[in-house]
Amino acid sequence: MSDSDLYPDPIEIFAASGMVIPRPTEEDIQKKAALYSQSIFQDRSELYSILNVHEETIRKRWAKKTVKQRETLLRSAYPEIPVMHRPDFWALRQETLEERRADGTKYRDAFLLPELNLEDLVKPKNILLLFNSRGRNSPDVFAFVDFEKIRLARTSEAVPIPFKNECTIYLTGQNAKSYGKLVYWNEGPDVFNDMANGVGMLPGAGLIVLESQYKLYKFLLQTAKTLIHDLLPLTNSEPARDPPSLDDPDLLDLELSSIAAYATGTTYRAPLRFDVKYLKRLAEAKVDQAQDHLWSLREDPSYFRDVALEYSEHRLEHLLTKSGARHPNLNTAWLWDQIFLSLIGNAYTSLLQWQLIKQQLEEVERLRTKYVSQITNQKALPSEYDDHMSHFQYFLQQFMITGPVKDLKMGAFGSPPMRPWFNRYPQDPNSTMIGIHSSAMYQNSPSSVRPQVVELMSLLLDEKQSAIMGRHIILDEIDRLLRSDPKERACITSWVLNYLSEMSSISEILRQLEFHQPRIGCNTTEPLTRITSPMKQRDVRGRVMALVDPATSANNTPLGNGKFNYPVHKKASQAVVEQMRRAEAELDAFWAKFDGIVERRTGKKPNILLREFVDQREVERTPQWTSTPPLEPAPQRGPSNSAKLQDKFALLDLQQRTESTLRPELNGLAGFPPKKQKTKTKATPTTAPDPPLTPLENSESQLAPNTSSIITAKASNFTISVPRRAYTVFTRLFFTPSPDRTPGEVAWSDFVQAMVAAGCAVKRLMGSSWMFSRAQSDNMIFHAPHPAANIPIHIVRKHGRRLARRWGWNIDLFGLKESTDSK
Repeated sequence: MSDSDLYPDPIEIFAASGMVIPRPTEEDIQKKAALYSQSIFQDRSELYSILNVHEETIRKRWAKKTVKQRETLLRSAYPEIPVMHRPDFWALRQETLEERRADGTKYRDAFLLPELNLEDLVKPKNILLLFNSRGRNSPDVFAFVDFEKIRLARTSEAVPIPFKNECTIYLTGQNAKSYGKLVYWNEGPDVFNDMANGVGMLPGAGLIVLESQYKLYKFLLQTAKTLIHDLLPLTNSEPARDPPSLDDPDLLDLELSSIAAYATGTTYRAPLRFDVKYLKRLAEAKVDQAQDHLWSLREDPSYFRDVALEYSEHRLEHLLTKSGARHPNLNTAWLWDQIFLSLIGNAYTSLLQWQLIKQQLEEVERLRTKYVSQITNQKALPSEYDDHMSHFQYFLQQFMITGPVKDLKMGAFGSPPMRPWFNRYPQDPNSTMIGIHSSAMYQNSPSSVRPQVVELMSLLLDEKQSAIMGRHIILDEIDRLLRSDPKERACITSWVLNYLSEMSSISEILRQLEFHQPRIGCNTTEPLTRITSPMKQRDVRGRVMALVDPATSANNTPLGNGKFNYPVHKKASQAVVEQMRRAEAELDAFWAKFDGIVERRTGKKPNILLREFVDQREVERTPQWTSTPPLEPAPQRGPSNSAKLQDKFALLDLQQRTESTLRPELNGLAGFPPKKQKTKTKATPTTAPDPPLTPLENSESQLAPNTSSIITAKASNFTISVPRRAYTVFTRLFFTPSPDRTPGEVAWSDFVQAMVAAGCAVKRLMGSSWMFSRAQSDNMIFHAPHPAANIPIHIVRKHGRRLARRWGWNIDLFGLKESTDSK
């Protein structure tokens, strides 16, 4: 057998699939690399010199220009600059794969430089960030980020990567001679490994990066020169000046989400290191959110009813066939079994998954501290660290697929606004699987009428397409559409938004793992089968569903007859209080029956069985009516009991009955470290304010806390002074029922501003999620209402209870800020 039989030519494989791959010679590569490198360093040096003297002037002049003037200036440097955000997405829709293969793309620059577009660059801050990051950092800092940003260009074959084997190109040099240096694998023992570990690149990939950087520096230099044309040429006598800060709150774009920021704010900054501290805060906030959701289902009848109705409205059974036939299981007891199975199972699953993620990040932090001197871009990762990160990455990928992706597949296209665009196939009586296809209405509608978000959701939930395009890229485009187009927003329900938010949080961690330098998985001591095998034993969703399924099937609870009518929006009266108590009793009966079924099967109630993950609380209940209006009980801020993950997580195996029989299973879970004990203090307000808040790192969409409003109270009963509008918000959050007062809704914008006035930093995540942070306190995630602008009364009440339980807040903590006019 010849070598050609063992190692077939990759070019022949590509050609068989119809893909055209350029095959440059070594001389071509070296010539192009030298040309690009020389120009890049020359332009970067000139840009650096300009910024060293005139960066503050550039910022002031840019700030004074109107949007139209900014567009004109940008077009003068790049006449064909695309208008829209993510122009590579737009270009992808303009031509077919066959057209790109036959004639090449007409939009090469849009694919190579997706960050250069008018929609993003006319904003106050982005071009200034780009000047600062590219002008004051060496080009090698951006090499691997620049390769990742053209993922769509590569996977769509718009920009085929030239093929040259058996050598590595190094984009790690600090000058034009060493940057883009080509070295053959047989010239040293580490040359091949450097390419595999991400220290170097294959030559074709390196050439594409060099081309992208060459064009970008040309654009930046021309734009900077145009802004200060009257101050050129520079003279040697002009002194260098320290660059001014870019953290001016007036320059923040509060509408950017964390995912969108990867294609906007973060794209224009210097690449960020793997930020485990931020990811830990995100995971902690997700754990708190999941705890609150689970306990709200047990505590609040109106919340339980609303969530159940949302789940019932997001089922593929609602879709008609092409002939208009309804699904045979619609409105049946079996369907309600499935609804409650999903509702309760997902609540427990999400909490367990985020607890596991939090613990994994704690282990990452420990390992990074242990190997701090060995984690460098110049060599492969330590094997212990690489093993753990590989396990963690696989775990997150499986969580994404079995969690939000699976749930959205089951519900998104069956949601009310999506139903006109889809039909289902006739139901197979021997299967519960439901197949769907686009409806005649979708197929016959012009592209200008069809919502783009429908197509993007299909791509997002398709494993092959999302792997090719990148889920974080698709999520970014969905987020952009929802922020900019009311027609697109109308196609997405709050239920779908919540799952998109869940996906974005997982995607944010995965994205940082994918961008990790050196690359993860190149120095692991374990083969893929050993990485995936223990993860399959931790099938969290499967085990939770096995735990929940029998209990929901035997506990079918229709929502009709007003049994969960919970009139918290009305003034306190005997009739209102009695109805609230009846609704609470109905909900308690549902959960008592559910807990009893689980206890009979496993020997313990579910919250005790999973006490390593679930906070142990007592639900709050409305007291009986008396002549004195009942006061709402203050939420108890109970401790979050947690110990070793391994010992109790194995109890999810319903085939086991005692800890002795579970012992073999425990050993299979040893890959996860034990969860640290965490003791919380009681929820009594302090007499001194929190210290000034440390801003969230990496937050483009962040409101700075109003630390000036936090005062030390000496002669007053409150510690946080806020404006009247914010104080009104807090009186509604911490509402005390009475016969002469009615609770009220709260505008989301007022809620955000009130939290800022109280000293919180705010970051908008994707979808409806916003993260609020205080110094030395856990972060909290709240969902913005959709499609309404106001938070409903029962959710206002729920938010107030969360703030009381988590941060110890109550209305006595706040007072009116003295008006400056009265001084």
